[in-house]
Amino acid sequence: IASQTVIRRLPGLPVPPRSVIVERVPPPPPRPRDILMERWIPYGPQAKRRTLLQRAPPPLPYPAPRNVIIQYEQAPARIVRNFQRLGVTAASPSAYVQTYGL
Repeated sequence: IASQTVIRRLPGLPVPPRSVIVERVPPPPPRPRDILMERWIPYGPQAKRRTLLQRAPPPLPYPAPRNVIIQYEQAPARIVRNFQRLGVTAASPSAYVQTYGL
């Protein structure tokens, strides 16, 4: 491969990022740990190759993106405890079924 000539066409500059709307929500509960898999690639001697670089034409100007960030806060929990002691009254089960049904 040492005598082979490689021509690489380099891409132009990437398009700038688009306008984005970022919504930030409160963090979710923790997730389980990730499973990592490793793969070892054997090393070997690399042959020297002649490389020709062809640059891309200059990019066209793009308008600057307008970014919006919407950030939500944790919703406050409001607990209202209201106890009403109405007392205990004697009642007939048949009268209850007749009034309220099953």
